[in-house]
Amino acid sequence: MSQLPWQDAAAALLAPGGTAVPDAAAGLFFTRQADRIDAILGNPAARERIGQWADLIETEADRETFGLFAYSPAAMLTRFASQIPEMRRWSSLVELYEAWSQLAAGERLDIVEERGRSVSLAYFTRTRWLLLSLPFRAGADERISPLDRNRIDDGSGRIVTLALQARDDWLAVLGRIDDFPRLKRDIDVEGEAEALATLEITRARLGGTDPGPDMARPEVMRYAVGRLLLPRFALPRVWRIVWGSAGWTTRLMTGCAALLCTVAVALLLAGLAQPSGSLLTAAAVMAVAWYGLLALAAAVYPPAAWLWLMRQPASAAVGMLGLVVIPPDWWHDDGHTLRVATWAAILLSVAGLGYLYLEASSHDVLGWRRAWRPAAVAAFGYLHAAMVSVIGLRFLLPEFSPRPAHPPYLSCWWHTPGCGPEALPAWLLLLVAASWAFAAGVFLQIIWDDQPVTAPLAHVSWRRES
Repeated sequence: MSQLPWQDAAAALLAPGGTAVPDAAAGLFFTRQADRIDAILGNPAARERIGQWADLIETEADRETFGLFAYSPAAMLTRFASQIPEMRRWSSLVELYEAWSQLAAGERLDIVEERGRSVSLAYFTRTRWLLLSLPFRAGADERISPLDRNRIDDGSGRIVTLALQARDDWLAVLGRIDDFPRLKRDIDVEGEAEALATLEITRARLGGTDPGPDMARPEVMRYAVGRLLLPRFALPRVWRIVWGSAGWTTRLMTGCAALLCTVAVALLLAGLAQPSGSLLTAAAVMAVAWYGLLALAAAVYPPAAWLWLMRQPASAAVGMLGLVVIPPDWWHDDGHTLRVATWAAILLSVAGLGYLYLEASSHDVLGWRRAWRPAAVAAFGYLHAAMVSVIGLRFLLPEFSPRPAHPPYLSCWWHTPGCGPEALPAWLLLLVAASWAFAAGVFLQIIWDDQPVTAPLAHVSWRRES
């Protein structure tokens, strides 16, 4: 029998690194049980066939057949599925993997040990999800015959229900993927998470007239981004997910926020290059406006905050409070402070960057991704630290920090022409403050429910309790 287009698509999803070598066991399984299989395929009751498949597997399958179905599903699709008639092929494979999953979850697979059942259930869960998600992916009309789909969808929306269940089960497996090192090695966790976050499971995707919105998708997206992508510093994927799901209002506010940030940075650099109190003040005002717009965008569409790694400015603001309690003349220059301040800024920055590299390593960021992702997160963090510092140094610290016994006072740093030779130059003073805030923004993550610095600005334990 011929190979169907959806089988090629499914095989590419199941074995992105190459199709596994098939085992003769499945061929024997289909041949020896031909009569029982024909009876199952001929049963018109969709809800009965899964139980019949489970009974067949439980009584007749051996370890070789189990290994093929569990660990070589691509081989199953590309070779042995051809022994099932075309108009029943996809639906029969879906039901087969539903049956295998039920047997593994119900501890009815006596042919393998407990650990084997647990690991195989994770594999079965993935294959079941990928098969059920095929009709909802692009090009579904060219892949699976409507007659084949209708064997699963009995008119009650059952196909949508099964796909939603499969998605939830697979998301739960990805959430504890460290428990399955072999599976983690075989798949692209980030790609799987992005597909879960972006794929809509609705009847409308199947050509139905009822739009039937995917009500659970926002929660799936939040979990996939917050637990799987952001801890791995996968910022480009997060941007694609959030930008693709945001409305025009959120996109407009996000674009305006990026513009305000650019203006603030430009004003700050100009104010430091040619000391100007008005430019530095304008930079601080633009920074305040930037954060205000980000807060507004997050109020309209909470995922918009994920793009800006808001945990970093929050922690940087906490770090700025530390500058209030240190000796009030830390910006003075007594002849050797300039060199000490420069090294302090460098060491704080390097320490924060080094911690990010360690954190990326602990979250399985490997290869070339480990080279640039921590640096990108550090760039975001330092940008936030600089903006928080310019706001604090311009508007807050001069008012709330203790005054030193003798001038210059902190408020002179943004005045023209500056504090003179008795204080650190404005650029170095800001650099020290920003480096301090950056390091604080990185290391204070341990008080945020021990979540990474890239995690959403939320207390996970509060959400769980609610």
